[in-house]
Amino acid sequence: MVVCESCGGNCDHGELVQGVCPECLEEERKRKENAALLEKLEGSSFWQMELEV
Repeated sequence: MVVCESCGGNCDHGELVQGVCPECLEEERKRKENAALLEKLEGSSFWQMELEV
């Protein structure tokens, strides 16, 4: 068993990708997608008009 660098969980050697378990990789991917979506939303004219009201 090997310890995940991100969450500290125990994983098999074959599961880790650059020292990080698949669950942590998925969480990081979702976090990046949500951050990109929020940035896109905040930059839209609709969002700006709604904030001015």
